Formats: sequence, C-alpha cells, structure tokens
Amino acid sequence: MPATLRCEIFPADLDATAAFYVDVLGFEIVRDERDREAPYLALRRGDVQLGAARRPMVAEDVTARPWGLRDFRLLDPDGWYWRLTTRA
Repeated sequence: MPATLRCEIFPADLDATAAFYVDVLGFEIVRDERDREAPYLALRRGDVQLGAARRPMVAEDVTARPWGLRDFRLLDPDGWYWRLTTRA
C-alpha cells in the first residue's frame, strides 16, 4: 500500500497560504471555502492532502463540534496553534 499523508494547519491568512502552497509548492486547491463563515481550504499534491482552516484570534474552551468530536484550541508561547481533540 503506498504511503499517504493528510495534515491540517491553522494559518491566520488563507489567501497567503493558498498562494504559497499553490505557487511555490505545487499543490492544487480541491476545495475552496474561503468565503464561508468558517473559512477552509483543501489542497492536494499527489497523495499528500492538506487542510487549512483559518486560525481564530483567541483561545477556545472545550467545544462540541458539528462533526461529533469535542476539542479546545489555544496558542502556545511560541505562537503554535494547538487543537486538542477527543477520540471518536
């Protein structure tokens, strides 16, 4: 079975993210929801899939998500965005 990789990132600027991953790294946009209430991009290059959801400006308490999981989100002191999620 060939290896695949799916990652999710949380940038502050989805337009800059799209430009970098498409123009510099050769990804293609396979789903573009930048105009939605919860902006999101799905990008692909071969067997690598990358999801990009716009990072909120503040930390969030534990929240039940529409997809059935609960998580909380925060920025650490170095600016890394963390999403800690329950198992399905």
